[in-house]
Amino acid sequence: MLRDLLSSLLLSAVLAVPVYSGELHGAVGMVDITPPLGLQLGGYEELRPDRPAKGIRDPLTARILVLTDGKNALAVVAADLIGTFPAPELEQLRQMVKTEAGITWLMFSVVHTHSAPAMHEAYPEGKFPDWEQQAIRKLAAGIREVAGRLELVRLGTGWGQADIGHDRRFVQADGSVRMLWRNSTRIITYPADPSVGVLRVDNARGQPLGILVNYACHPVVFTADNDFYSADYPGAMRRYVEKSIPGSPLCFFLQGAAGNINPYFDKTYLEEDAAEMMRLTGERLGREVVRVARQIQTQSNLQAEIAYLTDTLNFRLRWDPQDVRKHLAAVLTPDHVEAATRNLRPVFEVPVSTCVINKQIAFSAFPGEFFVEFQQNLRSRSPLRDTFFLGYTNGYFGYFPTIRAAATGGYGAADFSVALEPGAGERLVDRALIQICRAMGRLLDRPVVTRD
Repeated sequence: MLRDLLSSLLLSAVLAVPVYSGELHGAVGMVDITPPLGLQLGGYEELRPDRPAKGIRDPLTARILVLTDGKNALAVVAADLIGTFPAPELEQLRQMVKTEAGITWLMFSVVHTHSAPAMHEAYPEGKFPDWEQQAIRKLAAGIREVAGRLELVRLGTGWGQADIGHDRRFVQADGSVRMLWRNSTRIITYPADPSVGVLRVDNARGQPLGILVNYACHPVVFTADNDFYSADYPGAMRRYVEKSIPGSPLCFFLQGAAGNINPYFDKTYLEEDAAEMMRLTGERLGREVVRVARQIQTQSNLQAEIAYLTDTLNFRLRWDPQDVRKHLAAVLTPDHVEAATRNLRPVFEVPVSTCVINKQIAFSAFPGEFFVEFQQNLRSRSPLRDTFFLGYTNGYFGYFPTIRAAATGGYGAADFSVALEPGAGERLVDRALIQICRAMGRLLDRPVVTRD
């Protein structure tokens, strides 16, 4: 009898997402994942190695979208963190939501704010920080809750343009690179991608439930003198959108290929009114999001389909590990060096994943800081107009410069922030394009017999 009871409980857990047929069903939700104070903030280690969090400027949250076509259930999570969880923790979360909420596929994306706790790809003896494990449990519970209240939804997309950032690698007349971290006078730099992608999720009555925003720009308006948790400008953008659209739909920020893109007011000190610059930057983006979202006409699909593909590609380490350790030892504390080099190995297995919804909308997930050219390249070659490039998603493997940038130089292109061999980004983007075409049925598993 006990065995029957356990079997019944397990079955009910696996079927937490009801089985629907025909049209798309979904729901959105949010969980607060703000960690305890006192944790070391991530980013700017060279400027300020000791930067414990002393307060909360705005809570760190994770926004959750669950969609199902009746066969497959997708969860998209956008979290206010600097990096994704290590692979074992991500797998732990995947298994929890698969068992507890019937989620088939998980896309875990972060905004990459530098006002969140430092995170690493590996920890001593495989022991994960308590705050990360607490966040994993909160996320699993949040996804389970959202998956338990699905309703009929309609989707619509739109595109706009917002000018809040620049290419921080300024290529000079002689071909050399000068780092232009801040650009308050808005000197034109190339490349940059002002494209704002918006996905609107409505209920069956046409009322907006969620607004997903895809844009490429580092959230680094605050600098090393800020020791308060914050989502940086993406948080200001979300607040503006949520108060400006009737019904206060939940707004998501999905970071794009921001590897070489900084906000104009990069690294603003508190005495320079960083909080106000952050708000203005976020609201500048938010105004365009609101304009686009209001014009979107959502539609239902009687033959809903969610297709998800993931592949793993192998890449070599670009540098000699000893050279990496020597360089970092000259600029970082021993603890930071140990944390940064703990995961070094000769070959890295790097995942790339793509989700195609209704053969109309593609989300391609890339695990690192990709240069913006990759985003432009994927969109220009994709057979789907609505192709969203998600950086900092499902893992983290450092910077991915283009081959041209790797040969030219500059931060994120030819220094120790780059872990993998040249050409890694190109190969991953090519594979994502293949995934999109396969999901649409355009690449077949068998050859086509042609006749004259």
